[in-house]
Amino acid sequence: MLYEAAEHGGDLVYKYAGGVGIRSGDTADVRRLLVAGLYHSVATDRAQGRREEAARLVTELVRRVPHDLGVKLLGVESLLEDRQDARAALEALQRDFPNNARITERLERLR
Repeated sequence: MLYEAAEHGGDLVYKYAGGVGIRSGDTADVRRLLVAGLYHSVATDRAQGRREEAARLVTELVRRVPHDLGVKLLGVESLLEDRQDARAALEALQRDFPNNARITERLERLR
């Protein structure tokens, strides 16, 4: 049992962490590696006060993975935190989540 657990655990770690896409060449694996790299670079830039660079990386991430809900929300967060543009953040929320009355109401109050 210990051997099986270690073998399967190693496969999971390798596939989703250190060796993502390197051996398999699977484009989904490579994309996960890109997303992880960009995400962690954004966090590092924010921690070091480089908000403009963080915003640029988030923009690239949104461009590369436009249909991912988490990435869309990260883009909105970047508009708030990195660019300090609440209006643009609300507009992005309304564009990406158009049937949300709460977002629409808040945007109307800003106008």
